[in-house]
Amino acid sequence: MTAEPGLVPASLGPIRPAVPAHGRDPRAGALRDWLVEHGTWFLYVAFLLSNRLRRRTVLGCGEVVVSLATHGSRVATCFQAIETIARGRIRPHRLILWIGDYPDDEPLPSSLRRLERRGLEVHRTTNRVSHTKWFPYVSGIDRHLVPLVTADDDCYYDRGWLAELLEAHRRHPDDICAHRCRSIAFDGDRFAPYLSWPLAVDVGPSPRHFLTGVSGVLYPAAFLDELRARGEEYRDHSPRSDDVWLNYVATITSTPIRQLRPTAHSHLGTWGSGPGLFVTEHAMTKDQILIDAYGDELIGRLAADGR
Repeated sequence: MTAEPGLVPASLGPIRPAVPAHGRDPRAGALRDWLVEHGTWFLYVAFLLSNRLRRRTVLGCGEVVVSLATHGSRVATCFQAIETIARGRIRPHRLILWIGDYPDDEPLPSSLRRLERRGLEVHRTTNRVSHTKWFPYVSGIDRHLVPLVTADDDCYYDRGWLAELLEAHRRHPDDICAHRCRSIAFDGDRFAPYLSWPLAVDVGPSPRHFLTGVSGVLYPAAFLDELRARGEEYRDHSPRSDDVWLNYVATITSTPIRQLRPTAHSHLGTWGSGPGLFVTEHAMTKDQILIDAYGDELIGRLAADGR
């Protein structure tokens, strides 16, 4: 999950201080804040029990592949995200977990072995940082016939998560559909600092939409073929940030990006997963990653088109 500062799950609404209003008990606000901070532990326990007791397949009739990746210590906690996908109203016909640089002689955690018995595909692969969730799948198929949805390994997804993406794809089969986008902002003919980019507030396709993979994104088959044709070009443009590379390819191929709702939708992070890749990206400066990927000429053209 590429967690961002100030990210608040939409399902929980904005977090407000416990201020008395019209006789409201301030303790209610304090309890709510405590639940936001500590409630993921209770969810962890619930999904651990589900993982141990459930026998129902994680697969379903959805004409889509869902792919996510994990690595390191997160191998032990990623089952939580997978369990939430498995309880969705619609389940995919393939659900794939890629584990980066996991030793061949090291057994999988029991949580993942149980999920394998229920239909999860687990593959050990080269760790390509955030690109691991899409690259091995996309590059391994000669011609794509179904869309791909990418998920993060440290989010609790709601029951309608996949169904909403598939419904948007049914209505707009050529578009990339995302639960959460930012709106690209400019400072003259250059990108404004990334953290100043507001969350998108519209559902139509826009050249200013910048998808953020944290909440889940659906990529149509034609776009997957485009990615496959480009091979490992991402290494030259954005080797550590898949969001930047995927947005860049959408821009240069004029593939529309649309947000599912008028407001960006975020999901609660799972318990025990640790910091996401956003911290690593910003140690390298996300702004510089964007400049390196897009180049001054394309950034200037986008800025001119947006005026």
